[in-house]
Amino acid sequence: MREKQAVAVERFFLFLAQLAGYPAPEYYFKELGRVYTCSNEGASAVAVYPNELIPALRGREVDVLYVSSHLTRSLRYVASLIDRAAETNPDCIGKALDLLRLRDVRNINGLPYVVPREGRPLRISDVASGVAHTVVLALATCVADRVFIDEPEAHLHPGLVKTLGRLLDEMIKERKIKVVAATQSIEVIDAFTHIDVEGSVVRLKNCRIHDQIQLQEARDRIDSLYDDLRYY
Repeated sequence: MREKQAVAVERFFLFLAQLAGYPAPEYYFKELGRVYTCSNEGASAVAVYPNELIPALRGREVDVLYVSSHLTRSLRYVASLIDRAAETNPDCIGKALDLLRLRDVRNINGLPYVVPREGRPLRISDVASGVAHTVVLALATCVADRVFIDEPEAHLHPGLVKTLGRLLDEMIKERKIKVVAATQSIEVIDAFTHIDVEGSVVRLKNCRIHDQIQLQEARDRIDSLYDDLRYY
């Protein structure tokens, strides 16, 4: 009975959102997964939604823009993100797209398109997966103060991982945003260690913090981190 009530509530909020004109996909109000965090209080589960994280044990909402390759494939969600970015921070979009060598990102007939520096606009679903994923990550850094990236290496070849590192470097410095990335990619760790901001690399196993080191130290220890990553 409780599950049926939850589905009914989700559909009701979806109906209200679409009635108000928000291009919300069906799973917009559905839990996408769980992030398990560690603290002095022990392990705790965090429910993950497209635009927020809700600690399941405490019930306190945390305003975070959640980005994953799963969301990148939702054209309606990306279209909504483009509208938010264009409305709240159009200058940021221009700087971010310049790093990606794109001229513009826009919605045409309700669908997201990317505009190359040369050539005609392309529907985002028709461009390379890595480019689409990086565009969504760029949009996220322009509209949110806190961003949680789930496995940023998904669909990104090493060249785009470095581009993502440069993008985050610019946005963290300019907009003072906070970024958390969950990854098992040494290329991502390497790219992030070259971001000239304060930050740290936390290694966890079985939801226990093994160690936490600053980015500068992680840069010096990248070879040993590569070996350790096979264990974690």
